[in-house]
Amino acid sequence: MLGFTASNIAASAVSMALRVCHRPAWTPTLRHYANYSERELRKCVTKMSRIVLQKQSLTAVMKKYSSRRFGAVSLQALAPTLFGLSQ
Repeated sequence: MLGFTASNIAASAVSMALRVCHRPAWTPTLRHYANYSERELRKCVTKMSRIVLQKQSLTAVMKKYSSRRFGAVSLQALAPTLFGLSQ
């Protein structure tokens, strides 16, 4: 799908989730255990961010995660700059 290893995609997803929660995107501890630097994740994070920001293609996902059961996370406003993308 994205052309990255499963571990790179997982680490990138963790980094993106931390950014959404306004926490440091990557820490020395995460680097140690994931064996990826933030720089090594940049390409995957960029691709994944573009997919996430294309809300019209994710209608079912947006609807599912807008419920209280899932913490209404899909209702959070995501700015392209949150993931280091220009608008």
